[in-house]
Amino acid sequence: MAFVFSKLVTKEDPLMLHKVFGVFSLLSFIYRYFIILPKTGSLGFTGSRFDHATMAAHMILSASSIIFRVPSFRQARRPTMIWHEYRLHAILFTGRCCLVYLLALHAPHAGAGVRFCTTMIAHVFVDYVTSKHGSEGETTIRGKGNTKNDFITRMRRGYSFYQFLALGSHLTASPRAMDMGYNTIIAIQSSAFMMTLNRKGLATWQTHFKVYTLALLLSAGYIVGAFAYDYGIGFGALFVAAILGSFQIRRLGVSKYLIWASFAGAMACALNGMDALSPHALIAIRR
Repeated sequence: MAFVFSKLVTKEDPLMLHKVFGVFSLLSFIYRYFIILPKTGSLGFTGSRFDHATMAAHMILSASSIIFRVPSFRQARRPTMIWHEYRLHAILFTGRCCLVYLLALHAPHAGAGVRFCTTMIAHVFVDYVTSKHGSEGETTIRGKGNTKNDFITRMRRGYSFYQFLALGSHLTASPRAMDMGYNTIIAIQSSAFMMTLNRKGLATWQTHFKVYTLALLLSAGYIVGAFAYDYGIGFGALFVAAILGSFQIRRLGVSKYLIWASFAGAMACALNGMDALSPHALIAIRR
């Protein structure tokens, strides 16, 4: 225990700011996914002060990671050890989650164009970070993608598909839009945390894989289940099919901005073309 404590508590965080918000964030995930979700069927976001504080705490946790020294580039022999580009991406994607939450709070009936522009702001900055700090031909999720290991190939593909599922949930109108903003933070911050533990020698890549996969399953399950429950099984299946299509088109090298603009428009048209929303969605929207 003393060894673990000495590894986690460093001079880089003398006020324990990052540690305090890290503990709060962990408790936040436990509270939302293992207490609120089983009781209510949702993550419980209504725009309350507690909800504001929750999103702020997660944003502060990501932003405060900038005080630590990490490798400038991805280490080929330790790909699950955190590095500077990945850290900046984690901060920006957490910011995207907060923007989605704020848009749902202040403009719940915003059109597809507004939703697209608001959500994709983070991706413009992510692309800039990649151009300045990334390695040519390598992505933070897939790496260089030249491994011969079938398991690693499938794992990377699954992680990439989740990224599409997460972004799709942010671009699709939903009575749970605030929930959707929060829902993808668990994937972002669990991965960054496990990468940090790997860097400190407190977790192996196998542990990272198990924890991160669990986080993805929780988040992905909520996305698909929420759309199917609120809009019906048919729309839930359509949503997943559109994500799969977008994923395959992206692999052909088509611009992600063109893909996601088309996706946002298509989902808006699909919802507008429905004869009627399910009773569950109608009740949620009226609230």
